[in-house]
Amino acid sequence: MRQWWWALVPVVFAVGCAPECENDGDCATGFECTKNVCVQPSGGGDGRNKPAPDAGYTVIPVNPDSGTRDVGVVDAGDAGFADGGVGLDAGDAGAGVDGGPTPSPTVYGFVWAGELSTDQGSVYHAYGLLVDESSAQYSVSEASYPDAAGNPCVLRVKRLVSGAPTGLVARDMVVVPGPQLNASFALLPVGDGRFEPLADPVERIYTEAGVARVSIYSDGSADSVDTVSLAVEAPPAVLEISPPLGSTFYLAASTTLYWVPSGSLNARVTTEVADVDREVVLTCTSPDTGQYQLPAGAVSAFLAEAPTRPLVLEVRHDQEVTVTGSRAGLSFPVTFRASWGIQYPAQ
Repeated sequence: MRQWWWALVPVVFAVGCAPECENDGDCATGFECTKNVCVQPSGGGDGRNKPAPDAGYTVIPVNPDSGTRDVGVVDAGDAGFADGGVGLDAGDAGAGVDGGPTPSPTVYGFVWAGELSTDQGSVYHAYGLLVDESSAQYSVSEASYPDAAGNPCVLRVKRLVSGAPTGLVARDMVVVPGPQLNASFALLPVGDGRFEPLADPVERIYTEAGVARVSIYSDGSADSVDTVSLAVEAPPAVLEISPPLGSTFYLAASTTLYWVPSGSLNARVTTEVADVDREVVLTCTSPDTGQYQLPAGAVSAFLAEAPTRPLVLEVRHDQEVTVTGSRAGLSFPVTFRASWGIQYPAQ
């Protein structure tokens, strides 16, 4: 498999999406029109505008701590993990959709886009997945290693045992960066349910406080997924980090990471270590205090899984949106993740 530093996020095809608008009168009571998207007025929650909620449109926490579990072997009847990201239980797909399509526990969609800074400059990239894992069998395990402050740190391992996942059909995925409405780019099918741009998409996917829109388009065939569109706001940037960019991060050295806090209320930072195939992923989330140290026990457990090198460590702000989608009478989750952060080579 190729190396991708973007984590997989399930995208659930929309029963509804954030409504587009031209003025405040087009929005529901309590919302206002900002950048052609209905949002709640600023000043509440985390202090950042959120797209208006509607049926099937949910902002979910990134990598919640679900405790320690050993799943064993996952077959067609179990929901696995896309890449060690947010787990999907068989009862979650299409939850809350009364009389809608039948949920499928093995099908998911995921789109990841954003910016990670390295010593070579900023890396702008995006990719997508539309996958059915019913023909694949995985060995899956998950263990929790909270840090000294009690923040969640979860090690997830997912390795293919037999069979193979199959890709779903769609014409393409289109991302309209915000707020540059003329800078859209497409992710095209390249086989096995993966969608990639012809080249790194745009110089910047977001500007500060932007709202991007992602759409997955049906190709019109009977086997195609249905068209869905959703919006997600920009996460804060991670700036002025130590150790300096270009340094190799030695996991066993218990190095403390430092950065300038974003100042966003209730902002959380994802510190993640992953192998080249994203089969072994250690994900820690913590308040945006400007510093973090990976728990030694979590690092030891990660290395004990013999992850395939090269390894990377990322410090990111993530924003995720999940909606419900459908294909031929089945519903499944589709998630969009936007990230802004820093990437190191790790040893």
